Amino acid sequence: MIKIKNILGDDVFGLWHVKNIVVKKDRQRFILTLDHERFATKDDAEHHARVRARRFLQRKLGLANGNIFWNVVPA
Repeated sequence: MIKIKNILGDDVFGLWHVKNIVVKKDRQRFILTLDHERFATKDDAEHHARVRARRFLQRKLGLANGNIFWNVVPA
């Protein structure tokens, strides 16, 4: 089972960004830090984080989209 936690944050201008993405697979833990792109809505930031995590799973771990649980932690 793979768990993914997207940690989002907002700034004083009301823009959202992805702070970290934490991927847990069995007992391994991977932390993805992203460049500081800003998004107008929280949904856009979540979508960006999911796409980046999905790419990581496919490229680095060779996995598909099965059994992934998304947890969003508010700022």
